Order: sequence, then structure tokens, then C-alpha cells
Amino acid sequence: MLSLSWRRVKYIFLLIIISIMGFKTYSYLHQPNIEPNITSYDTSFSKVFSNTGNKIKVIYFGFTHCPDVCPAQLAILSSALNSLSKENLSKIEPIFITLDPGRDTSQITKEYASHFHRSIQGITLSTHKIDILAKQYGIIYKKSEINGSSLNYTINHNSYFYFTRNNGELLFKIPHTMNTNIIVHAIEKAIKENIS
Repeated sequence: MLSLSWRRVKYIFLLIIISIMGFKTYSYLHQPNIEPNITSYDTSFSKVFSNTGNKIKVIYFGFTHCPDVCPAQLAILSSALNSLSKENLSKIEPIFITLDPGRDTSQITKEYASHFHRSIQGITLSTHKIDILAKQYGIIYKKSEINGSSLNYTINHNSYFYFTRNNGELLFKIPHTMNTNIIVHAIEKAIKENIS
């Protein structure tokens, strides 16, 4: 009897956590648009943004040695991309930008991203350019040493998907999620906002 009651408590607790996460994601999806500082195309970011075309950028920042969060989120993004219609897929450019340019060369980042989905572009920028984007979009990341590990260090970072116009103007961002439908809905929302 005690075991059954404890099980119910665990289920109730789990439902509360899921509800809170869903509410937080809903809030991010329906927040007012953030006015970014990047308002026009900057040629120094030509790997990422463009002044021509009208595609939505779906950007995730991480690093290839990330043990869990990054691969999980890129897998969710891949699943969302596979759920899109061909028309909507043609309107977006999914991008993975590494926060670890010291280890992640352009080739490594490109191969890592394409492993999850052929449409995901893997991009390596200089530390200076990463810092500029971090300031614009509110990306928090820090290099932390790991004692007794062959990796030597890791990158602690917050985990969001950033939805921007083709020129880098931020439409909105959402926190990482394990729900493919949330990403699909966010992409559709970004496409609609990009048209208006």
C-alpha cells in the first residue's frame, strides 16, 4: 500500500515538472519579440547570415565534445526537420555553431552537424565572433577545466534554439526541449512572422 502511494506521489511530481516545462516553453514561444542589436547584414558573419534571400535561421550553439545536451537537442531538431513539409523545409536553414573553436575545426563541426541531419550546417567561427553573437542573443558559456580527463576541459553553456531572419535579426528563442512538436511549432511560427 505504501509502495502504491509512493508511486502515485512520483507520478504527480513528474506531471508537475512536465507542466512547468510546458508552460515555460509556451511563454518563450509567445513572448514579445526581442529587439536585437544585429539589425542588418554584417559581412564578417557571411558564414551564418546573408542580406539576400528570405530564409529563417534555426540556430543551436554547442560543441562536438558535448556529452549529452547538444546531441540530444540536435537529434530533436533532426526529428522536427523530418516532420516538416518540403515547402517549410525549403524556407529554413538549420545551423549548429560550435562554442569550442579551439577543438572544433570547420570540417569537424560540419561533419558532426550533418551526422544528425543533412540539412544542418555546422559552422566554426572565431572566438571574437562567437562573443559578439553571445552578447547579441544572450548566450552564456564558459570554458571549465576537467582534472584527470583526456578532454582537459568542457564548455558549460545554456541551451536554446534561436530563430532569426536571414540577416540575423532575432525573432525569438526557446529553451531546449525533448518534444519534437514544440520545435515544429516554433519553426512554423517563425516562418509566419518572417512573412509578416
